[in-house]
Amino acid sequence: MTPRSGVTRMVAILLTGSLAGSARLEAQQASPTRLVVLNLESQSVQGSVREMFGGDQDVGKGIADLIASKLAPSHAYDVVDRGDVTKAMVAQGAVAALRPEVAQRICQAVHGAAVVLGSVTEFSGKGGGGGPM
Repeated sequence: MTPRSGVTRMVAILLTGSLAGSARLEAQQASPTRLVVLNLESQSVQGSVREMFGGDQDVGKGIADLIASKLAPSHAYDVVDRGDVTKAMVAQGAVAALRPEVAQRICQAVHGAAVVLGSVTEFSGKGGGGGPM
């Protein structure tokens, strides 16, 4: 094998890999990931929420609604309707989806491919935070 034929093979392999990657990207764009956004756990911030709003508010649900509304216009995700998620949670007897097996059952019930869940660990009216979504 001459040095030139090795380079030609390398270019052919890179080109083939590039085309395959492009085909995968097109396939992903054709079928966006079906995403389930679950209510975030917010029990640890209820004191500051009560102080700020003068009563109890479910900020975990509010933030999950915000995440879903920001991701919905994306072509990368097909966000499952939050009402359908709530119905699936009720059907599963789940008040919250804190345990991975519960989140997985809810995700499967609404035919989701991925799930967003987590906890609100800090909440204040001071601004800041993680930046724009």
